[in-house]
Amino acid sequence: MIDHFRINKLLSNKQFGFLKGHSTNIQMICVMDDRTKFLNEGTPVDIIYLDYMTVFDKVSHRHLLHKLQNFGIHHHILKWIHDFLNNISQIVHYNKCSSTSKDVISGIPQRSYRT
Repeated sequence: MIDHFRINKLLSNKQFGFLKGHSTNIQMICVMDDRTKFLNEGTPVDIIYLDYMTVFDKVSHRHLLHKLQNFGIHHHILKWIHDFLNNISQIVHYNKCSSTSKDVISGIPQRSYRT
């Protein structure tokens, strides 16, 4: 999919992480370099840090698949992603109590066990 995104210019040149040669370490160096340049020129610098870590917990499966389809992702890959994201349920265990099973309709499975 990354090749598809690159070939079709669907990624910003400011996209870092998960891309070869564009690690988050490189991103931090670029940010610090820009900041230092602006400060040396006397230009005020405002920085906003955003944490997108939890965004994957809120992604609607339906919207994600729709977006990927609009980006031209091949239907075989869409089917694989659909199958991966569907038929997932979760149960919360706390002390010696367990909740009932609930279907998961959003979020990307992370650090989870699938049975």
